[in-house]
Amino acid sequence: MTEHRDRMMAAFKSRFVPVLRERGFTGSFLHFRRRLAERLDLLNVQFYSAGGSFTINIARTGPDGFVAGPWAHLAVDEIEVGHAFRDRRRIMPRDAGRGQRAGGQFWEFGPRSTDDPRPAEPQSFYDAIAEDALARFLEEGEPWFERPEAPERGDEQAGPPGDWQPGDPWRFSRLLWHLRLRRPRMRIGVVIGGLEPELWRWENWRKIVPVMDALVSRLPRPVSILSGQMYEDGTGKQLPFGRMPWGEAGNRKWTTKYIEEGEGPVTFSQTEFWSPSRSEWAEKGGAPDFYARLDRDPYGEVQGFILALRRDVLRMEGVAEAADRTLAAVAEALPGSRTVINDRGWAEHNIGPVEIDPLDHTASELAHRFGEKRPWSGVEGFSAR
Repeated sequence: MTEHRDRMMAAFKSRFVPVLRERGFTGSFLHFRRRLAERLDLLNVQFYSAGGSFTINIARTGPDGFVAGPWAHLAVDEIEVGHAFRDRRRIMPRDAGRGQRAGGQFWEFGPRSTDDPRPAEPQSFYDAIAEDALARFLEEGEPWFERPEAPERGDEQAGPPGDWQPGDPWRFSRLLWHLRLRRPRMRIGVVIGGLEPELWRWENWRKIVPVMDALVSRLPRPVSILSGQMYEDGTGKQLPFGRMPWGEAGNRKWTTKYIEEGEGPVTFSQTEFWSPSRSEWAEKGGAPDFYARLDRDPYGEVQGFILALRRDVLRMEGVAEAADRTLAAVAEALPGSRTVINDRGWAEHNIGPVEIDPLDHTASELAHRFGEKRPWSGVEGFSAR
């Protein structure tokens, strides 16, 4: 999967990004912006959470960003597509032959992490996909930016984030929140920062372990560790670790066995911490007592940490306070990081029996963005009522 994505990135850098630059866009992959006298144009490339495909999202704001609402404090170079609520759209593939994943919204270029690995295609295959995506953006996206309607300014959402108002684009999600007979079962904190320092290395992770151990020791059931890593040899095979219970030995193992002591360069994807174990949770379903995830997106130059606990577990003595200390320790280890904490379900949405973006199938950056866009569900910490 890594080689497929590397070749797709090479195609973006040679075929897609130069044209954006010619048209006045600045920024770096995955987020671009173009500041004009009358508006700010935004574009991002969104990779599918399981890999193997991508889509393009665009949005507009006023020339100086948002003048009101929850994002009024953001500088122009901090605004991304995900901050827009009303004036945004998705650029999708032109035809079924170019990938129809997720309802035809994604261009497919390789296997997902759950698929069997397959050899990479010639570079021309990925170049053609990037060129198709660029053509679609030029044909559909650029005219959409030029629409005469006033771009989003943020004053459409004026008023306290917790108040529902007529015309509020969050009205349906917010109304459903206030109509809940009970609040969601989970409280979730997400920290997002840059790729340095690399927390998946023992020299850095060892500073987090004692703080997190104080949380783990208070949980009603043991914690197990699962880590996703592979050698950069193009095979896409996950490296085996065997059983890893929580403790110094288990934490040393996943941060050193291949990363420090292996036979070649290693790609680190994510490490998950489960209570109960993932296999036990999968048998029973529902929300686990505790879930944490450290992951990285080297192309977006982001690493992040998710910490999730059931709200009934938070009521156990010392658990909430230990959770706050754990999240703070991770935030302190990542200079310039951003933290969001909110109450939500294990999955972002449930449509009948179908779960949309459960925590174990989404990246920390996407979970952070989901929380940011729903400030009415936010809390100050795990200890908050």
